Amino acid sequence: MYNRHKLFLSAGAALMLVTTSMAFHYRSQATEYRARLIEIEHEVETSATSSIPESVRPDPEPYRDNDNGAADEAQRAAELQERIDELERRLAERQTSSTDTGRQSDSADRAPRSRLNRMEELRQNHPERYEEIQQRRAEFQRRTQEAFALRAAYLLERDTSSMN
Repeated sequence: MYNRHKLFLSAGAALMLVTTSMAFHYRSQATEYRARLIEIEHEVETSATSSIPESVRPDPEPYRDNDNGAADEAQRAAELQERIDELERRLAERQTSSTDTGRQSDSADRAPRSRLNRMEELRQNHPERYEEIQQRRAEFQRRTQEAFALRAAYLLERDTSSMN
C-alpha cells in the first residue's frame, strides 16, 4: 500500500515537473515571437514610409490649434481641401494609366450576374451541364426531405411519458 502511494506521488511530481518545464519553454518562445513581431512591425513601418513618394506623404508638422480662431480653421480647411483635390487628381491619373496599360482585372469590367442569369445562360449554352446541376439539386432535396422524415419519425416514436 505504501509503495502505491509512493508511486502516485512520484508520478504526480514528474507530471508537475514536465508541465512546468513546458510552461517555461512556451513562455520563452512567446517572448521571442513577440520580439520578432515588434522587429517586423518596425521594418514594415519604416519600409512603408520610405516607399511612399514624398509628394504623397503626410505633412511633417502636425496641426496646431492657435488662438486666431475661425480664420485659421478656414485657412486650414482650404489647405486640406486643396490637398484632397490634388490626391484625387493623382488617383484618377493612376487609374486611367492602369486601364490604358491593361493592368486592371477583367472581373472588375464585368457586370455582376445573378444566380438566375447564370443558370439561364448555362441552360442555353451548356444543356448537359445544366441538366447535371438540376439532377444534383433534386437529389440533394430528396435526401434532405428523407433525413427530415427519418428524424421526425424517430422523435414521434419516442416515449416521452417518463421524461420530466
